[in-house]
Order: sequence, then structure tokens, then C-alpha cells
Amino acid sequence: MSNEAAQPSVREHVSLFEHMRDEAARPPLLAAPTLLVRTPRIREGGEIVDSVLQRVRATRIDLDAESERIAHDLVDEPSYIANSHTEINGMASEERCSLLRAFATNTTIRTLELANAGLDCAAATVLAQLLTAGPGANLTLTALNVENNRIGTNGIIALAHMLPHNRTLRELKIYEQRLAISSAAERLFAEQLERNTTLLNVTLRCRQLHVRMQIENWLMRNGELRRQRRLTDAERDHRPAERAQ
Repeated sequence: MSNEAAQPSVREHVSLFEHMRDEAARPPLLAAPTLLVRTPRIREGGEIVDSVLQRVRATRIDLDAESERIAHDLVDEPSYIANSHTEINGMASEERCSLLRAFATNTTIRTLELANAGLDCAAATVLAQLLTAGPGANLTLTALNVENNRIGTNGIIALAHMLPHNRTLRELKIYEQRLAISSAAERLFAEQLERNTTLLNVTLRCRQLHVRMQIENWLMRNGELRRQRRLTDAERDHRPAERAQ
């Protein structure tokens, strides 16, 4: 057999190339699906979780009873925590506002944790009203956390107008709202904060750099004013002791 006869023809070269191209274009074979077998321990753990979830779903807040408990100082702890794990998150807006109004007459709770509790602008307005000095105002709360809710421009405006009329809050957390806040509302918040001398910590996402700087300046001023008040109080307490000697 001659050397020319042993070499593949042009047609064979083309056929081989087409075969390699078709193989490359073919999608890879998927591995056979595997069956996940739950061991007794996994199955037992799942049943425990299901049981806990059923109990949580079955535990619903009695709105009237809870409002009475808050309004008449029947809450044992100085902090009230309500978030996505409690029933308040699933309430209708008016029901949630009704529950919040009960805090107006509470005199024992100092920290109100409402992060991720489904609050909207209506709820923020209720909170602003009960924190504004005057008849029906709450004079006990020192910390309010309403981060990760749905408080928009109108809610921030309501909270801003509250600032000059409140002398008890030391901390106000409003960060990470799911609704956009207007630039005008941000500026108003900083302007109203200038007239507040007791807030020491505020968390608010501001897009405007000068607004963030203003808020930081007012908070630093408030911290210095608090330091001066403490020094004055300490000197006043020290003078009677010296006279008694």
C-alpha cells in the first residue's frame, strides 16, 4: 500500500472536524438526581421547628389587653421590643397605631425597640405626637429604634417637627427605611435638630453631605452640653457637703 493511500482524504478530515464540533456543542450530561434521605435526627429536628412555628402562629396579641398593659404600667421590663418576630408586624396600620398610642401614658418603659416591625408613616406620626411635650406626651422614653421599616418622607417630617419639643430622648434610630426620603425632609430634620439639646445619638441615612455634617455637629454640641450640665450638678452637690463640714 502506498503512502498516499494511507493518508486520510480531505473528505475524511472534514468529517472528523464536523464530528468534533458537534461533540463540543452538545450540552454536558447531567448527573443523575440523588435522593435526600432524612435521617431520624434531621427528621426529629424538623418536627421540633414545625412545632415551634405552630405555637408562634397560634400566639396572637390581644390588642385591647396589650394596650391596657402598656398604658397602665403593667410591663415589668424597662424595654419593650417588637419586631418581625412578633404579632405587631402583621397588624393593620390602624391597629398598630392604636397600640402605639398606649405608650403616651406609660411611665416605666424607657427603651422602645420597633426595628423591622412594619411601621409606616402613620405609625411614625403617632410616635412623634406622643413624644412631643404637652398634654398626653410620653416623658419617660429615652431611646427609640424604628430602623428597617417603611417610614417615608411624611414620617420623617413628623419626627423632625417633634425634635424641638422633646427633652427626654437620648437616642433616635431611623436608619435603613424601605421608602425613599426626600432631600427636603433630610434638611428639615437637621434644621429641627438644631433646636434640640438632649439627643446624643441619631441614625439616619442622608444623601446630602452637608446635612450629615450638620447632624453630627448638633449631636456633638449636645454631648458637650450634657457634660457641662453634669459638671454643674456635681459642683452643686459638692457645695452643701463643704458647708456641712
